[in-house]
Amino acid sequence: MVTQDAADYPADAMEVARRLEYLTPHHAWYAPFAKEVHGAGRILVDGLAGGPLLKNFMVSGAALEATTQAERSAAVLASLSLGQPTQPFLSKAAAQWMDETVREQFQAATSMLHGHRAELPLSVLHTRTVRGIARSAVNLVGPEASFAAPFIHPEFFDAALSVGVARKDKGRFYREVLYAANPRVAALPSTNVIKQPLQRVPLRSTAAPARNYSHRMLEVLVSRVPNLLSDELHEVVAGGPDALTRFNGWNDRFWVRGLVLFGLWLSDFENDLSDLATPF
Repeated sequence: MVTQDAADYPADAMEVARRLEYLTPHHAWYAPFAKEVHGAGRILVDGLAGGPLLKNFMVSGAALEATTQAERSAAVLASLSLGQPTQPFLSKAAAQWMDETVREQFQAATSMLHGHRAELPLSVLHTRTVRGIARSAVNLVGPEASFAAPFIHPEFFDAALSVGVARKDKGRFYREVLYAANPRVAALPSTNVIKQPLQRVPLRSTAAPARNYSHRMLEVLVSRVPNLLSDELHEVVAGGPDALTRFNGWNDRFWVRGLVLFGLWLSDFENDLSDLATPF
């Protein structure tokens, strides 16, 4: 078990963001584990890409049932997107620009996959997995240590893609693979299906050190790009670090982390940036 000190969260979050080139607010939790891997001198086996390849992870029922390309693309993008926060985080102009830009960029990133028999999992792998999830192994475990990702071995990858998404629905195909590999393992209850009793522990990402760090980065946005944020979020930031405790849901916390990441980028490159002009 790798313990995580709440006081270390700000430093971990900043280090991870910089190593990941500010591409995702994920993975701050991973930093203590990555350091353990570095010290162990062993190869990490990572299940990278297993979810989309074997279990239709991030492939919704709407995407499976879509009858047109437009419906299919919209459904996949919706699965990959955060839901709406409990209150507006972005100004109306910023939110509209963001929605349009994301749709255009997602179309550009996945259009070459349209019509492919494995379009749905490949769309997830080509965007979320490559740009965000894979960064934990590539940029945090590496370059100090090596990792192995058996699910992206070419032969396994091709075999998994040859199986239709309908057969993978609700994890059925993943169970078949497990059973073929080891029936005893396949018989174990899945944490994805049967929710085991969990011992809740306080999240260090919501503790006072994290709130202070997040508030500092949000203040950078208030100062440098005030028209990015909604009036409601301006009021929250004006209330100080403890005002962030109202964002206690998973979805809201990810919205906060995304904005905090942008604030860190602005802070890190402050000397290289002149007056900022937003595109909305």
